[in-house]
Amino acid sequence: MFKLSLSRFGSGLPFPIPRRKVWKNIKMKFRMLYSYLTAQEISTLVKYRNSHGIFGRLPHENPLRKATEVISPGIVDLDFPFTKPSNLRLYGPIVLDSVPVQDLDPQLSDWLDAAPTVLMSMGTHFTYTRTQVRAILRGFLTALDSKTRVLWRLPQCSSFKDIIDELLPEIEDKGRFMIVDWIPVDPFSIMTHRNVVALVHHGGANSYFESAL
Repeated sequence: MFKLSLSRFGSGLPFPIPRRKVWKNIKMKFRMLYSYLTAQEISTLVKYRNSHGIFGRLPHENPLRKATEVISPGIVDLDFPFTKPSNLRLYGPIVLDSVPVQDLDPQLSDWLDAAPTVLMSMGTHFTYTRTQVRAILRGFLTALDSKTRVLWRLPQCSSFKDIIDELLPEIEDKGRFMIVDWIPVDPFSIMTHRNVVALVHHGGANSYFESAL
């Protein structure tokens, strides 16, 4: 966690870290540690575990030294350079067996069958601003050709209807975009569809490893 040559996860800092940004990286790492150690949610969880006979801190705080074996979805080729402990097992992405989209949602499957598609899902907790929605739509319209479709999970998409109508005025434009509050099909099932050519996601571990398969 505190190896200074490694960028803080989610920091946006490059790797390897330029000398001029080392101090910024250090500050971000200590800020993360302070936030973790003082978080009410963490202390509440630890107390709950202790009161139910599971003593000590959370296991992920020091897993490699205490665990006999550690199962990880990691792949050496996808990670920062590191020395792998002898008890760390890298098995690659660990995902549920996927059911074809056709079996789960035939209507969505038919829509995906029509053209190459970009899937965008930023996770459960991400909240969009109006500025972001406008910028993302403009980005798709600029970067993608007219034959590529977009399946976008946009929570509370009805509140952005005016922006969508403004930037997608024509019926044929709207037909290229399926913008929905929720996608009822497991994202991994969608990613296995032959026409899904790219995934735009928030960098969460599940999305990251699923997209690597």
